[in-house]
Amino acid sequence: MQAVRAGASDFLVKPTNGQALELAVNRVLGTADLQRDLAFWQGQARIGQDRPIIGASPQMAEVRRLLSLFAGSDTPS
Repeated sequence: MQAVRAGASDFLVKPTNGQALELAVNRVLGTADLQRDLAFWQGQARIGQDRPIIGASPQMAEVRRLLSLFAGSDTPS
């Protein structure tokens, strides 16, 4: 638990097995993917501040909604 408090994403208890290791690795990779996606969309939102997003479809309305939802989020780098 001390490692998690110090910033570790996950930990394994010894002795461990292959399934526990696989689950831990998948959690860490999934978190990294989400952080990368969030950073991308935050960048897209900043771009959108200078230029409006063109489109009036329901899908574009959903994109705008998601951008406004996540644009103000802070994530650890």
